[in-house]
Amino acid sequence: MMCGNQCREVKSKALEKGLITKEIAATLTTEQAIDLLFMPGFSTADKISDISGRGVGLDVVKRSIEALKGSIR
Repeated sequence: MMCGNQCREVKSKALEKGLITKEIAATLTTEQAIDLLFMPGFSTADKISDISGRGVGLDVVKRSIEALKGSIR
């Protein structure tokens, strides 16, 4: 499971995008920080390119997996 710098980066991007507050960021568990990655429109990319930064991705993957009765953990 990820943590450390990756968790801080995810929390920082979520704060930057206004998805969470500083207070919430301070209390997020590793699992909750990972869940942020699956929010529609969420991206850690600094620049938009042909393959990243458009905010289309892991939320679609999660929905597809759940539609097949699977889960991500």
